Amino acid sequence: MGNLYKYSPDGTHRATFASGFNQPSGLAFDNNGYLYEVDYGSGRVFKISLDGTQRAIFASGLYLGGFIAIAKGPVPVILSSPQISGRSFVFSFQTVTNQSYTVQQNTNPVSTNWTYYTNLTGDGALYQVSAPVSGFTQRYFRVVEP
Repeated sequence: MGNLYKYSPDGTHRATFASGFNQPSGLAFDNNGYLYEVDYGSGRVFKISLDGTQRAIFASGLYLGGFIAIAKGPVPVILSSPQISGRSFVFSFQTVTNQSYTVQQNTNPVSTNWTYYTNLTGDGALYQVSAPVSGFTQRYFRVVEP
């Protein structure tokens, strides 16, 4: 089992933040302060409260080959079925009619320099994103309001 630790600002004190994971392999924060832990061993992504006391399964049944999709910002998006399909990373989200969306990508989820992947205007249908995975060791996607 794996643990997540938090450290004092000077790095001299370590405390267990959350425990019980199976091969933690990636972390990302959203705008509301929630921590997302990519648990490679279990094929799950956990959503953890900022104080570490609340944990929920954000996604499960995933093949986590270094790719993750994150919903972000004021756009209410629920991501579904993130997976590797053939030579592409695929995920879907339900759109709202006339709502604008921007899908962005990055190789570092805590960086502020996300790059544009695609823009769209919702029509009330499920929108599927499919991105080639060849040549990338790790990539993150998020959906934001443009």
